[in-house]
Amino acid sequence: MTYKLDYWRDTLPAIDRGRMDYYARLSPEGRKAYSFPVVLRAASAVKGNPDVRDWYLLSINDRVNRHGALVTKHPELQHKLLASCGLGDQVNHPWIPMPKRATPNHTLYDFIRENWTGANELECEIILKQIDQEKLISLIREAGLDPDRSKEVVEAYERHIGKRSKAKGKSKAKGGGKKR
Repeated sequence: MTYKLDYWRDTLPAIDRGRMDYYARLSPEGRKAYSFPVVLRAASAVKGNPDVRDWYLLSINDRVNRHGALVTKHPELQHKLLASCGLGDQVNHPWIPMPKRATPNHTLYDFIRENWTGANELECEIILKQIDQEKLISLIREAGLDPDRSKEVVEAYERHIGKRSKAKGKSKAKGGGKKR
């Protein structure tokens, strides 16, 4: 069974109160469960008093983000850096979900990687911006794909282009169009 550390009940209040000994007092299972990136993200988010919110954000950025990389192999020191930002009273740390990352169109990217060996996601995007559907169909014919796979790749390309044109439309709606 996996040990779960309750960040909102135990860890964040320890940081808020400046308890430097919190990490040292954790069991070996608790130390394994202590995830510095998760704790850092949660500790820097404060809901409520704007002065307190600003203090946490600025002090964590100044102390932990700036110096935390120097002690990556020392989680106890990382915790102490976080605890040095605490003001002594418990504050409300809301949950902040991780940002959603758009997943690449694997059918289309796989086809590109078959023809441009070693292309990464960024290179696939660059290639896709340089070809139109007519050029893609020409590449499919040259590659000798079977009809089913050809249809999948073309449909994936159309979905990809649809997403790209929607994104362009949003930027124009927000003032990203030409100035007159």
